[in-house]
Amino acid sequence: MKKTLFNHINACIEKFYNFYNYKGYELPQIKINFDDALYSLKSLISSVRRTPYPVYLLIDEYDNFANTMMMGVQRSEGRYEAIVHEEGPLRTFFKAIKASTSGSMFDRVFITGEEIFL
Repeated sequence: MKKTLFNHINACIEKFYNFYNYKGYELPQIKINFDDALYSLKSLISSVRRTPYPVYLLIDEYDNFANTMMMGVQRSEGRYEAIVHEEGPLRTFFKAIKASTSGSMFDRVFITGEEIFL
């Protein structure tokens, strides 16, 4: 699960970098670490901070993942807890996002989703 999450984050960072470079923004290089997407995210922030552009993070439909995980609890005891409790990958990711909203990394963070149904 952690690898899948990191792959998704890294792919989004690469897509972001390629898109904006193609549009002519000439961003400094972003270092992708396939074993640590939080490192990749910090590299993205560091690169964009060297430009005059703000950094916004948009997380859409985060609840789809949560719903899927909660529905899987009935089939796989402890799976949900391993991902969202203590230092699970999802909790670690959102803790890093929360810590970055102080203005030191992201200018704005938008997290959207629908209600979670059990």
